[in-house]
Amino acid sequence: MDNSTFLVFISALNRYFDTIQYNDDIYDHDTRVATLRHVYAETAKSFDQPEQKAAIEAEPARFKAIMRTSSQVVVYCWPKCSLDVMVAVSVYFVHIVLLDDSTNNPSPIVQGSNCPDQCHKYGPAVAAFTVPRATLATVDHDVHRLRRSILNPYFSKRAVTMLEPLINGKVDRLCGRLEESIGPGTPVDLDAVMAALTADIVTVYFYGKDFDYLGGKDFRFTVRDAILGLIGFYHFSRFSPSVVRFINSLPIPIVRMIQPGAAALLESQEEIKVEILQSLKDKCNVKSKSVIVGALGDPDIPVEEKTVDRLVDEGVTVIFAGTETTARSISVAMFYLLRDNSLLQKLRDELSTVRRGSDGQWAYSQLEILPYLTGCVQEGLRLAHGPVIRLPRVSPNEALQYDDWLIPAGTPVSESTVLVHLDPSIFPNPDTFDPDRWVRAANEGVHLKPSGAVEAVPPKISDA
Repeated sequence: MDNSTFLVFISALNRYFDTIQYNDDIYDHDTRVATLRHVYAETAKSFDQPEQKAAIEAEPARFKAIMRTSSQVVVYCWPKCSLDVMVAVSVYFVHIVLLDDSTNNPSPIVQGSNCPDQCHKYGPAVAAFTVPRATLATVDHDVHRLRRSILNPYFSKRAVTMLEPLINGKVDRLCGRLEESIGPGTPVDLDAVMAALTADIVTVYFYGKDFDYLGGKDFRFTVRDAILGLIGFYHFSRFSPSVVRFINSLPIPIVRMIQPGAAALLESQEEIKVEILQSLKDKCNVKSKSVIVGALGDPDIPVEEKTVDRLVDEGVTVIFAGTETTARSISVAMFYLLRDNSLLQKLRDELSTVRRGSDGQWAYSQLEILPYLTGCVQEGLRLAHGPVIRLPRVSPNEALQYDDWLIPAGTPVSESTVLVHLDPSIFPNPDTFDPDRWVRAANEGVHLKPSGAVEAVPPKISDA
């Protein structure tokens, strides 16, 4: 089997998994085999058509939709390279990527001017997170909006600004731990350090309780083990949901022998459940206005949105998203700053122009207006990428227009943040950590966003 045939087979196998993933309990063996053969045959047939190859070679840098299989639109993206490195996308949804566009104009879909009034999430993709009652995994547009509105007040810019004393205290604690490592020259894992910092802040805010993860040996703690377990387990749960449901029903010691990452996730969920139940008992005595206490005591929130199971799922996603995404962005920015002393010195010079408060700290209102510091934060967000997976959205009622292509209503559509963040037509020299690109863009009136502009994303930008 030559290389091109092998790629065709792999792409067909991927479609086969997508075909059966949401109905794996009802598909028998013969049906699965028939589906695989059909998808492979259709894929190979399309790749063999000379007229399609000729059309692609005529415009190699343009986005092309060339095949329709099983009444679903299948989209391929060909950058300026040979057809041997083409990447196939699922038979179930359209995957849109910004490539070298001679017009330098973003797609209307990417730009947002063609966004529908309603936008559902794609069930199979969010089901793999194994937190079905969380906002993150809520498919329906209206239900998602309701659940997001419950969280919004706690993650607004004003609310995060009120956390300055907590954040400053935790940063001081972190500096103390880092100083302990300087003397003996002990290496420090930036990802683990920043995860401990952000987890300490998020858990105090969410529960009103300090777990002091920064005090842990080697900055190891259960929550981060669970986050890494979920990340490592996502692909498996995406394509084999019934197997995951079975594994999750087993006792944790047995799960640990089968899949340690899943066991860490289950243990973390149990710990979160214990804390939520404790909050139910002690909510009248808790002095801090934590997220969980606020949700439990808000009479405007429907009762069904305050069940223990839903709060556990929400707690998992808030803590996980608030910990790993923010920590990764900070650690990426710190890595590049520490690697290039000129960048670090430029940041220090800018900070030296800001007067500290009586407590020796800078206020958020002072820092947010600093252009170079803002550029460092934005570059950290851009190069951290976020989830390197496709998370499609579905317009249930309206067709979407992409260039000359009309994508039917109900077709899941996605973009890749990695490919957008590393697209040289948007970010010149995309692999370079260049905070000044954001300063230049602001001076030229160009608005760039390092994170998803859609509504259904975790509330993390202000927190980061």
